[in-house]
Amino acid sequence: NGSRSVQVTAPAAAADWKVKAFCLAGRGFGLAPATSLRTVQPFFVDVTLPYSVIRGETFVLQATVFSYLQQCVQVHVALAKSSDFQVELCRTCRDRECLCAEEAKTFMWNVTAVQLGMSARVGTVMGNLKTEVKGSSVPFISASLVSLVRCIWFEFSCYTFILSLSGNMAEEPVSLHLPDNAVKGSARASISISGDLLGKALQNLDHLVQMPHGCGEQNMVLFAPIVYVLQYLEKTRQLTPEIKERATGFLRNGKDNRPPLAPLDGSYSVFGQQDGEGNTWLTAFVVKSFGQARKYIYIDDKNIQDALRWLEQNQLPSGCFATKGTLFHSSLKGSVDDEISLGAYVAAALLELGQPLKGKLMQMTLRCLQQAVHNVTNVYTEAVLAYAFALAGDYETTQELLYKLEEQAIKSGGQIHWSPKPSSLASTDSWPGTQSVDVELTAYVLMAYLSKPRMHAGDMTTAGGIVAWLARQQNAYGGFASTQDTVVALQALAKYAARTFSTSGQALVRVKSQGGFGRAFQVNRQKRLLVQEAAMAEDPGQFLLQVHGSSCVFAQTVLRYHEPPPRDAVTFTLRVNTELTNCSQADVRVLTVHILASYIGSRVTSNMVMVEVSLLSGFTLAPRSRLLENIQAREDKVAMSSFSPSLIISFHLHKLNDESQTFTLQLEQVIQIKNLKPASIKVYDYYQPGGLQISPALGLGAGFQVLCL
Repeated sequence: NGSRSVQVTAPAAAADWKVKAFCLAGRGFGLAPATSLRTVQPFFVDVTLPYSVIRGETFVLQATVFSYLQQCVQVHVALAKSSDFQVELCRTCRDRECLCAEEAKTFMWNVTAVQLGMSARVGTVMGNLKTEVKGSSVPFISASLVSLVRCIWFEFSCYTFILSLSGNMAEEPVSLHLPDNAVKGSARASISISGDLLGKALQNLDHLVQMPHGCGEQNMVLFAPIVYVLQYLEKTRQLTPEIKERATGFLRNGKDNRPPLAPLDGSYSVFGQQDGEGNTWLTAFVVKSFGQARKYIYIDDKNIQDALRWLEQNQLPSGCFATKGTLFHSSLKGSVDDEISLGAYVAAALLELGQPLKGKLMQMTLRCLQQAVHNVTNVYTEAVLAYAFALAGDYETTQELLYKLEEQAIKSGGQIHWSPKPSSLASTDSWPGTQSVDVELTAYVLMAYLSKPRMHAGDMTTAGGIVAWLARQQNAYGGFASTQDTVVALQALAKYAARTFSTSGQALVRVKSQGGFGRAFQVNRQKRLLVQEAAMAEDPGQFLLQVHGSSCVFAQTVLRYHEPPPRDAVTFTLRVNTELTNCSQADVRVLTVHILASYIGSRVTSNMVMVEVSLLSGFTLAPRSRLLENIQAREDKVAMSSFSPSLIISFHLHKLNDESQTFTLQLEQVIQIKNLKPASIKVYDYYQPGGLQISPALGLGAGFQVLCL
């Protein structure tokens, strides 16, 4: 009769719903008028919590019980016992209340967080008044709350290559050591095993780098490495439909977050319209990334052609390129070889894009580089030049540059890497561990070896030593410290993995300790891309990795812990002043924060700077914060990138110099907290994030409680 009745179950929520229906027939399309319905929950509990608290802070946990039942009921509300928190005794508090139709009653507990990571369970029982709460029970409601320590989160990873051939056993000792000032109870250790060099990166394609992003170049770290991983999987015939669908989904999202176009000329810039002109380096980076991605997702060819036309228009008579836009890349700044470094980068990008060698654009570019190659003294420039000439098929020039680089190589324990000379990167800018620029230029050298027209017998041995060092610099997610080192290093590792790929072999991996910890992992062809992980029960501790079989196994141990913030200024100075307003009970309490920062490193100005503000527990950024109002008005083009607004606020600065700059923001208290712990503010160089300065001064502690409560 042309009608059909269909029963569906509405979600269990108090909400208004719009219901729409359409039908398809052989001769047309039918659309029914929309109708509405309202669903109600006759009885439910709503729990109010702060987003997070610091261990030792006390907050009020509120549970509000709502009843839309037609009769009055008596409710009993209780907080389940847990070792995660302590509850203050309250002799005047009631846990039983009479609740009638369309009423709500609120129950409160003073809760102190005592563990890192905690959850609360609120149980409610209701019954008829005459039966003294012997009626039906409502299921427990679990409320998760993040309990933290207000310290700095350190994360160290160590990659270990274990190669077992011909059925022999290979083993490698692993030591996990915590510093003396590590926060008690904060340490977490884990181990992961994979049969593929890019296994960890494949698992974490959408968060390879644990840093804020928002400007054009930083957004591209969400895009370019995915292309290299797809190319590798395709070459090695490991690309499954499931992996391809997931990876191309990330590519589409990355394309949507692409760097903004500069005004009407086809180029790309870091912060869009406010930059005023396109950026030569970023335009080359984007055009080659988009060109390589065309095989996997739709890219408008007009964007690529417009960008190429813009680069050609900005080519100098010498054949190199005009430095347009601000360079935030730490290795393309402050060097006498700036023009050559940029020219080499653009040449490599154009060749990766597939530009013809005999075309005018490439001929002029290579001629400029050829004339300068013998006078270059900067090791980073030599590395990028070697890669560009290798792509161009110029064996002699590539080999000459690699001979020079060989003399500057740092070799230790079978590992090989390169680092800028002290004059090109002052020691005052260094940070514990490896510099991002070391990773990047070492990756360029690796790609030069792998891209040469002819390879020597020892080239793959050298490449293996480089990979052994590079892999040990990876973070726990398969990326590296910053953006460009992640992009270039993963491209290099993908080239090496494709060149050395083999489907044969399998291995059994055992991890054990003297304390009784033990786990076993099987690595074979079917599990090659699988990252197998396990928490290590003992930290610190001594562990032994053993491999039986004939396969290459990649093991990574990760140690995470909290540590109090450092006090000494190394690269930046940072001061914080606070003002408290609206302390009356009737008004929202507002904390005004003044942040004063300056750069004291060896250069005249810093690279791009990140400022991260950790919010006090119970506070959020005020909607009309002065910082938000002044973002667009500042001449230095601050770019706001706010994320996790209840936990952290971050924003970019183009640069800092030795003159202190002041930034002001307002925070509003939304939940009262006792024993309030100080929050921290960090300022650091985006491309050398280890040289950070931290202020633990954001906070008023007990004084705030006395003044306002």
